[in-house]
Amino acid sequence: WAIVLYNFELETIEEVYDLYPEALLENPEKLLFHKMCKSECEAKTIAFVFEMLPEAARFKDDKGDLPVHHFICNFQRHSFDEEGKRTLYKLTLGVPEAFSEQCSKGFSLLEFAIAHNDICDDAL
Repeated sequence: WAIVLYNFELETIEEVYDLYPEALLENPEKLLFHKMCKSECEAKTIAFVFEMLPEAARFKDDKGDLPVHHFICNFQRHSFDEEGKRTLYKLTLGVPEAFSEQCSKGFSLLEFAIAHNDICDDAL
């Protein structure tokens, strides 16, 4: 797991997935996807994991946050170029309840989108 947890490059994740697809979900807390969304992981890598294992986006962490909450809360770390916007769009389509459910920081995706219209306009 150390390779995956500390190297979120797309090529590494693709290799792990090719060899052992379940590895992306079979981690101690099933929260690898959360860790990816919290980190400086590239949007294209997050999108790849989501496309291969969309159920990973539905797990809530111990605070009740979904991966998309972490992705949006760390928007400064993620480049909101076209790839970042497409990834945000995919994540929100995969977990539509995130639009109305508040994260542990006290806002929903809809509230975030309204407050940060300049970033989210095209994505949401």
